Parts: sequence; structure tokens; C-alpha cells
Amino acid sequence: APTVADRIAVPVSIQGVERTWTKKSLLSRTTSMGVQFRDDAKCVGVLIPVDQEELQSFDEREVGYDRYEIPLQNVEPVPHLLGDKKNADWYYNHTLWQAGNDSKSEQARPRVWIYVQHDPVPPSPQYPIAQSYVDIMLRGCLSISEEFAQEFIETTKGWHPAELGHYNDDDNDDDNDIT
Repeated sequence: APTVADRIAVPVSIQGVERTWTKKSLLSRTTSMGVQFRDDAKCVGVLIPVDQEELQSFDEREVGYDRYEIPLQNVEPVPHLLGDKKNADWYYNHTLWQAGNDSKSEQARPRVWIYVQHDPVPPSPQYPIAQSYVDIMLRGCLSISEEFAQEFIETTKGWHPAELGHYNDDDNDDDNDIT
């Protein structure tokens, strides 16, 4: 999302959401990242402020996903995942954490959205996990911190060796599939 690339991504933990490799992408013929609601689940993510126009662009881009609001009580700060950013004052002064302290109108209240995929399907030989997509995801995580990247890996289902399923090392010219 180029219009939000310069904004600070605020790392959070979200209760009731499980991130997993279960979004079949017909265009790229790969399996992408998706999320599902699950009461006993928890995963990390980032919050990025967007306006209504940008939110509409996300709605158009996220084909095969539905947008849902996450209750603010399900969103927790995770300052320990900020890595070497020692001065976390900006983090705790974020609008989201202040929301409970003001009596803002419903319209001014911060809202947290998540996109949940339709019809979760695990990776397959026809729709493998692509290394190039893994690289993009991990580069984004590492831009927050190494700790955040580690937590992202640990709270994502479907790519641990016992669960891996199908994987395509499309960064490698040999184009080997592991099944």
C-alpha cells in the first residue's frame, strides 16, 4: 500500500485471531497469508492509520477477503516487540491506547479493521507457498524488529515443518517444490 508506506506501523497482539497460510490466490497460483477468527488464538500484527479513501482502496484490493472490525479490548500493546526503539513514548501516546481515556464521539473513536479470507484452503501442489511472498512478509516484520519477526513466525500457522504442506522456492532458479 504505497500511500501508507511512510506511516509508523504500531505492533500489537490481537486476541481471537489466527494467522495462517490458507488464502488461495487464483491470480498468482500460490497460497497467501490469511486470518481466521478463533476464540483461543492470538497473533501479532501492525496498526497503520488510514483515512476513508485509503480504506476503500484496501477494500478493493483485498479480493477474496471481508473486512471486520476488531473490538478494541482484543487489541493489546506489545512494546517488547519494538526492538531497539528504546524511546517508546510515541507508542503509548498512540491514539488507540488513549481511546479508553477520553469520551470521544462514536465517529472520532479509533477503529481497528482486519481482512478475513473467504473459504480458507491449505497450500497444495497447485497453490504452494511462494518463497518470494515469505520474503516480502518477513522484510516487513523485520522493519519493525527482529523480535516482531520471530513472534510473527511463531504465531503463524501452516508453515512450521510439521504443517508446511507445499512450498515453492521461486527465488531459486531450480524451482524445486517440497511436498
